[in-house]
Amino acid sequence: MARLSTRVCVTLAGVVVSAALAAAQGTGATGEQFLRAVIVGYETSTRIGEAVMPSHYNFWHTTGTVGSFGAAASAATALRVNHEQFMHALATVGTFAAGLQQAFLSQAMSKPLHGGHAADAGVLAAILLAGATVLLVLEIEKAARRSADTPRQLL
Repeated sequence: MARLSTRVCVTLAGVVVSAALAAAQGTGATGEQFLRAVIVGYETSTRIGEAVMPSHYNFWHTTGTVGSFGAAASAATALRVNHEQFMHALATVGTFAAGLQQAFLSQAMSKPLHGGHAADAGVLAAILLAGATVLLVLEIEKAARRSADTPRQLL
């Protein structure tokens, strides 16, 4: 499940599944919604990867770059956003995507961070432009239910 396409050369499981799980847990998504988010994330990153490979891999680590788009797509899907919000999340994550091939040659141990950063960037993009209001409303509702100070008519 890690690599669906040998032409893309990107490890997606840790990036896409992590982002989908974080967003799904935050909204109480069902198992079906979670799986749909994973599938959309895989499909999105695979298509983008096929469009830019193989030359992209000469300088960039695709897990960090292409994986970011898959993470944003999976998180936005799990957040159940509309089409416009979904596209904004993808556009925003493009500015976050990173991962230099030089990391493979150095002893800095930064290569393993590319996947984690990609997942984080995807979720952040989805929340900032796609799901911020959804998450904010959920958190306000949870806090209101737990507070003895909240008048019952507001719940």
